[in-house]
Amino acid sequence: MPQVAMDLVLHKKLAPGANLAPSGFLLADALMILDSKMQLLLLVPGERETKADRAATEAKRIKKMLGALRHLFRNTFLDF
Repeated sequence: MPQVAMDLVLHKKLAPGANLAPSGFLLADALMILDSKMQLLLLVPGERETKADRAATEAKRIKKMLGALRHLFRNTFLDF
């Protein structure tokens, strides 16, 4: 089942030509799956934080980054 989830995230939602932006929940789930694949070394929670909290924080950062990249791509594409 984790491989199916990763295929969905990487090939369907984050593909360069995809029209849909991935949700924060989808990104957080993908980070949790990647963390389990990397033997729980990817997400290092803080003192009063769980792995799920850390995944949500990182998902928010990734979502903002993807939005900024999408904005840059749209603006540069129109300049040609």
